[in-house]
Amino acid sequence: MTIISILKETQNDCNIYSEWLRRTVPDSEDFFAMLQKHAMSAQEILDSIGHLRVRTEKQANERIMLVLRSAWVFSLSVVEYSMKKIIRESKTGPPLVKWYHDLNDSAYVAGAKLGYSLRSVIERSYKLELVSMKYYKNWISLQDMRNAIIHNNAIVEERNQFIVGTYSRTIETGEKVISTHEDRANFIRLIPAMSKEWLENFLQHQ
Repeated sequence: MTIISILKETQNDCNIYSEWLRRTVPDSEDFFAMLQKHAMSAQEILDSIGHLRVRTEKQANERIMLVLRSAWVFSLSVVEYSMKKIIRESKTGPPLVKWYHDLNDSAYVAGAKLGYSLRSVIERSYKLELVSMKYYKNWISLQDMRNAIIHNNAIVEERNQFIVGTYSRTIETGEKVISTHEDRANFIRLIPAMSKEWLENFLQHQ
């Protein structure tokens, strides 16, 4: 499957998930629509690269890498924000809601700012069986790769094995996160599917 095909399939997936969300929680903010827009924007930019004045194949590959990397990193950020918002605004639900409010109360008593990461949400969700074993490592790997990209110029600070779908690579300390264009496109496609699983399990406890 080509990169463009993967991005088109991602958009189709997101449209299906958006329809499911509108039926299930009509007044919910549709973050799948935002994920669809990221995939669509990436596809449109990649379609246009062939019409741009690119001197070398290396330059073209650099542009494709930046487009795909930005798309999956931004998509993960959309999901992180949305997960936290859903948990924060829920009055009832799985023990995950109580966990959040307990954290919030503790932070308030201590006079501190509440801070909880995507990793902490996923780890707690996994313990509560809101995230399957199939997707758990994918979530953690994407979070760690994103942090390396954003905060450390894509260089890992300690040896780590990253597993996301069919992507599996061990990166040594001080080395950069490496992935192909197809890998990055597949990251973009996996994020909506993993988010759908989490949200569906979360809502079953409402």
